[in-house]
Amino acid sequence: METGLAILAVCLLLVYSVYFLYIIRSKPEEFEKMLLSGLADWMISHKEKSRRHLRLMLGGSFLVETLYFVLVFLVIQNLLFRVLTGLFVGFEFMHLTLLLISMNQFFRGRIPLKYLFNWKIERTSAWLFFTHSLLVLVQLAWW
Repeated sequence: METGLAILAVCLLLVYSVYFLYIIRSKPEEFEKMLLSGLADWMISHKEKSRRHLRLMLGGSFLVETLYFVLVFLVIQNLLFRVLTGLFVGFEFMHLTLLLISMNQFFRGRIPLKYLFNWKIERTSAWLFFTHSLLVLVQLAWW
């Protein structure tokens, strides 16, 4: 279990490191603009399939995050870290729920693509995942 958690933590750290660097350099808008532009281009090229693919990606994210958090609770014994992880789980549940709502509104034509993401929440999520996974790796190294 420790190895699986370490692998997931490294993957999350790597995935969120680029966005985290933009955030700490006070230029997250540059990265977000690239993401949104890339998403728009991808959606245009995939047309109707993009709806299903985006839902699959959101479901995959939910499964990976769930696995990560379950492993954290099973492996890490630090009570304070478990409490912080529980708060993070609540935040991520809210984050993914709001993203699902936005996605449904977008596909129903109620909001434009530029409002699909709440960038403040996305930044917070990226910052938390980067920091949390780094702290998990530090704890695993000391254990």
